Amino acid sequence: MRVALSEHVPYLEVRRRGRKVYFYYLPKGSARSVFGMRTIALAQNAPRTATYEERLKIAVQEAKELNAELERRRQGSKATDPATVKGTLPWLIAERRKTDKYQKLSLATRERTYECWFRLLLKWSEDNRHPDVRLLNTPIVQDLYEDITAPDPDTGERTLAKGRNVIATLRMLLRYAKVKLDGLSGNAADGVEMSNKTLRQTIWTIDQMDKAKTKAKKMGVSSIALGIDLAYNLGQRRADLVGLRFRQWNGHAFLIRQRKTDEFIEVPVLPKFRDQMNALVWERKPEPDDFVLVDETGAPYTGDSFYDAFREVVESAKLEDFWFHDLRRTCVVRLARAGLFLVTRSWRRKA
Repeated sequence: MRVALSEHVPYLEVRRRGRKVYFYYLPKGSARSVFGMRTIALAQNAPRTATYEERLKIAVQEAKELNAELERRRQGSKATDPATVKGTLPWLIAERRKTDKYQKLSLATRERTYECWFRLLLKWSEDNRHPDVRLLNTPIVQDLYEDITAPDPDTGERTLAKGRNVIATLRMLLRYAKVKLDGLSGNAADGVEMSNKTLRQTIWTIDQMDKAKTKAKKMGVSSIALGIDLAYNLGQRRADLVGLRFRQWNGHAFLIRQRKTDEFIEVPVLPKFRDQMNALVWERKPEPDDFVLVDETGAPYTGDSFYDAFREVVESAKLEDFWFHDLRRTCVVRLARAGLFLVTRSWRRKA
């Protein structure tokens, strides 16, 4: 739940969940996509004994400093905009964004997938003074991959998935560059050697899910238990589950428009969860536009606030290294082991 502020500071948001208050810097629009500003949790270094007012004062100061950095980036871009220099990565990304193929992608796919990797490539290009992409070679791109996947100094873990996604995005951009630029023959991203470490395959057991749901109910956040059931039975992404409304439930299936693909799908459920959902409808007697997942105050979750609450439950239940997204995989594996498959009807929304 958002908290109103007496002083307006751009991109500063205060959110309350239960008794806890969180401060965030949440840049939007060009501040994020063009100038590379990131979402940041504020007042993290405040003393544990600090009052709300003291933490707010720190958060306001940090947000103002970040806005000052944003303004410096904006002023600098007016002097020399690398997106206007033909052959640079900023120019190539700007050209790619204009294409019909890119514009036809759903907003969620553009913002949460491609734009994420574009920002990393733009930062790398800036750090290297925006080289012409025709000068790139495989060793240079290999160094980029090694930098992205370098082990964390504290945990020793490597972000291999991020590295694969960035290189795949660069490969796509360089293929497009062959159409837009003369003098580009090969693709410098094609020969990059990437780790073949197995992708994450964590599957939740019934006992682990029951343990998490029991803990959620004891903590007074039964909505998290419901969220686990929804993910386990529907196999959908967190953003799609958080946005579910009761009008999407027809008594035996959910009708969902996936944010990432922009497709409408109908997902039927097994009898046990069908009965659970129908009992929930009978108990709540909701309006059609009421959200299925709401917090303890009755307010709908955002993707981030739901995940924060989920993490608290999982950590309190002493379940280590369990992600909410693992439940999507668990759903598919469960059905496959039973000799079934997830049956959905889908259709594109007409323009």
